[in-house]
Amino acid sequence: MYREVTDRDGDTGWRFFSGDEDESYMANNSNHGLYEVNTIANYSPEILEYLNTPAPCAFEKIEGWRRFRKIENK
Repeated sequence: MYREVTDRDGDTGWRFFSGDEDESYMANNSNHGLYEVNTIANYSPEILEYLNTPAPCAFEKIEGWRRFRKIENK
């Protein structure tokens, strides 16, 4: 999951992915959707502790855990 700086009303800047999307999947707009962050949190409550992190930021899920680690820009 990552958060972009946005200037659009109602856009929190959060973007969520499973991590296994390839280019052809991402190129198909029918594979994308707009959801309220609350909807995503209902499916994955472990994101809640990260939602107040200011943009820009990115996190990846730790395999086998319900936790995330911050991805630092290099």
